Amino acid sequence: AFPEKVRSLSLVESIGFVTDEPKNSAEVLRKGMLSRLKSRSKKKSLHPTLKSAIQARMNVSDLSREQAKLIVQRGIDFDGENYVWRSDLRLRLTSPYRISNAQANAIMLNISCPVKLLYGKNGFDMVKQSLKYYAGKVPKLTVAEIEGGHHPHMESPEKTMKLIANFIQLV
Repeated sequence: AFPEKVRSLSLVESIGFVTDEPKNSAEVLRKGMLSRLKSRSKKKSLHPTLKSAIQARMNVSDLSREQAKLIVQRGIDFDGENYVWRSDLRLRLTSPYRISNAQANAIMLNISCPVKLLYGKNGFDMVKQSLKYYAGKVPKLTVAEIEGGHHPHMESPEKTMKLIANFIQLV
C-alpha cells in the first residue's frame, strides 16, 4: 500500500497471494462465512502436559521435537489444569475474500524495494509454484533455497540469519 515506506522485504517460505477467479466470489464468500459460523462451537485444544502439546504440534507439521518445543513454549499458557494455546482461533478460518490474479499481479508489480525470498528445499510445493508464477512480477526479487522444510528459519537458523543480514546490509 505504501511502497515508498519500505526499504526491503524479506520473505520466508511464502510469496504472493491465494487468488481466485471473480466468478467464484460468491462461493468463496459463502465458504468464509460458513467457516466463521462453524468456529463458534470450536474450543481451543487443551493438553494435560507440555509433552502432549509438543506432540500435537509435531503431528501437524514437519518440525523436529526441539523445534516444536520452541513454538509450543512461546505460544501456550498453563491455566492451572491444562496447557492452552494463546493464538486466536480466527487465524485458522477460511478467508471470505480472494483477489483476482490481475489484482495480485498489479500489487506485486508495485513492490519497488528489493525482496529476498528464502524457501525450504523440502518446503511447501505451493511456495515453489507461487515463486514460478510471481518471479517475473516482483521487480527486485532474489531467491535462496535453504535446507529444511516449511520452517527453514528454525531448521537452519544461522544460515537464514546470515542470508537476511547480508541482504539487509546491501540495501
